[in-house]
Amino acid sequence: AAGEAPVDAAALTDQARELIDAGQPYEALVLLDEAQVAAPEDARVWYTRGAAAMAAGDMGQSAMDFFVDAERAYSRAAELGYGADAYLGASR
Repeated sequence: AAGEAPVDAAALTDQARELIDAGQPYEALVLLDEAQVAAPEDARVWYTRGAAAMAAGDMGQSAMDFFVDAERAYSRAAELGYGADAYLGASR
């Protein structure tokens, strides 16, 4: 909407990383959804989404769905040039 500040994908990704580290991957995924809309070609956003989805899957609820999401996100990060960590994440 008019007058709204632009979404800062880097800041959202940093906040999401903190949430993942604090054991709150579901909350992180909400922020990363926003970051992805703002910066769909940002490899770091995709990589962090992979990490959040892996952490959510590790918590056991709908684990398979989260692992599929994680694999997709890591693969996209790799396509966008994130680097070897993304390939390792996708192969987990």
